Amino acid sequence: MNLWRPVLALVLAAGLLPMLPVHAQEETAPPQKVARVVFRGNQRIPSDEIAKHIDTKPGQDYSPNGVLVDRRRIQAMGFFSDVSEPIIETTPEGVVVTFDLKEYPVIKEIRIIGNKVIPEADIRKVLVSKPGVVMNTQDVQKDLTAIESLYTSRGFMAQAQVNPEEPITPDGVLTIRISEVMVEEVRVVGNKKTKTSVILREIRTKPGEPLDLKKLQRDTERLFNLDIFEDVQPPNLEPGSDLAKAIVTFTVKEKKTGQLSLGLGFSSPQGLVGYTEYSESNFRGLAEAINARLELGGRANKTSYELGFYQPYLGHSNTSLSVQVFNKVIYRFANAVISSPSFTSDSNLFNEVRRGALITFSRPFSDNDTGVLSLRTERWHLNLPEGLTVPIDPALAEAFEPGSIDTAILRGTRDTRDIRTNPANGIYSSIALEAGRASITGAQSGEIHKISVDFRTYLSHGKRVSVTQQKRVLAMRLMLGYEGGVVPFVEQFFVGGADSLRGYLESRFWGTRMMLGSVEYRFPFGSSLQGVGFVDVGDAWGTRYPLVTDIQGRFTQHEGFHPRVGVGAGLRVTTPIGPLRLDYGVGSEGAHVHFSIGHAF
Repeated sequence: MNLWRPVLALVLAAGLLPMLPVHAQEETAPPQKVARVVFRGNQRIPSDEIAKHIDTKPGQDYSPNGVLVDRRRIQAMGFFSDVSEPIIETTPEGVVVTFDLKEYPVIKEIRIIGNKVIPEADIRKVLVSKPGVVMNTQDVQKDLTAIESLYTSRGFMAQAQVNPEEPITPDGVLTIRISEVMVEEVRVVGNKKTKTSVILREIRTKPGEPLDLKKLQRDTERLFNLDIFEDVQPPNLEPGSDLAKAIVTFTVKEKKTGQLSLGLGFSSPQGLVGYTEYSESNFRGLAEAINARLELGGRANKTSYELGFYQPYLGHSNTSLSVQVFNKVIYRFANAVISSPSFTSDSNLFNEVRRGALITFSRPFSDNDTGVLSLRTERWHLNLPEGLTVPIDPALAEAFEPGSIDTAILRGTRDTRDIRTNPANGIYSSIALEAGRASITGAQSGEIHKISVDFRTYLSHGKRVSVTQQKRVLAMRLMLGYEGGVVPFVEQFFVGGADSLRGYLESRFWGTRMMLGSVEYRFPFGSSLQGVGFVDVGDAWGTRYPLVTDIQGRFTQHEGFHPRVGVGAGLRVTTPIGPLRLDYGVGSEGAHVHFSIGHAF
């Protein structure tokens, strides 16, 4: 046996025999316990407060991975610029874990630099960090986010930051640097006919200015309100030469602005009218407008014409010019309005022919406020139903006399509507003063003066995503009017019909005083169809001509304010010439269908 022992040892060492199984189990040492947790370097942040944020506690099992996690947790508290790797010591009592900390200084001053569009006082109101406490990186990050959110809420873009290497100086100065995004360039694409300079002059966003998102939205709406584009996309923002600069690109889609048409038209007061019309709202690609319209027939079987020209910019000034020349028939009533003991009629031949001109100068004082001066001269005569003999009554005879008026109109407007042809948000307010001289042939002449107020507001949930988006809208209107002096019959305020008090005959009430209130709820059925529910309340009173009436008394006038109410519903169909409007209204005198173009307000 003694001879085989060395041989067996060599065989085993060479691995020539398989290893024999080991049945004995090696005993595992019990886990070590944590004896103490020590924090060094913290001067103002209590150790007890730090201990609340970690899981390593005296008396618990020691875990190397757990200690590393706790190190990250201490760093996440935000009070320390450095948390060294934990020092682990084994003692007879257990493991001692030591965290060496480097605490940030106490904030003595907060400096804000780089802000231009938002006052420093407003920025300081959103800061969590305050002087007198240890700087906390978590609070500083909240401050940077709050500053950027403040800029966004006011329509601007900015980046707020601190020095990542040294957010606070050793003497306690915390500096927040704000980099406001500036406009480097404004571009326009998609225009073929319209000159780029015409588009750029409507855009208030200019290179070298802070990027204002609200101004960009208004610029988009302003371009669409030129009524020469089918669509204007929200501006595209691209990085400029550096991260603090942006290139703004407006994309437009032009629509057909020139139109030559022959056709038939119908409205409640006019009836069926044949017409030929030429219009161009983007003449020469300069957003100038010209129009000429000739109408034949209608209920009165008369010929009307209108000529117009609009120049948005006179020379290099921001003053616009509008000139209108006309000889047109105006239908005041949709049913008979004449009666006398010797004559009755149920025809609609009562109308007035007006010839004249209107010259208007408009000058904006701001993006929303505009001053308007108009010079107006008109001559008119009335066409009476066949068989009516004048005079019937002195007051009635004076109402039907021809006359003239020459006035100047001074108007101030404030307009914040997003899309003027179909508003979803904003207001429109106007006050107009008109003064001049009126003359009634064979009766009297003298001074005439008018005051009229028009206020409209439009409410919807949120802003439009695009200028063509349809929204649910609550629209409200209030109109007031007063006039004095020599007031011819045709120069009074008229209330009733498609554009004022629906559910009543056209021009049902008249007088030298007027009040009209309307509420509409507009809701889309799709991209080109809109439903409307409405309530109108209004009246006109104080007339000198109360005797113009029909045999059923439907046009009898009154003294004093006696408001009438009309309620109903309607449809709006979007077309290239504007929304076609069909309303069914019910008033105290019956129900009426009204057909017209465009919203009532």
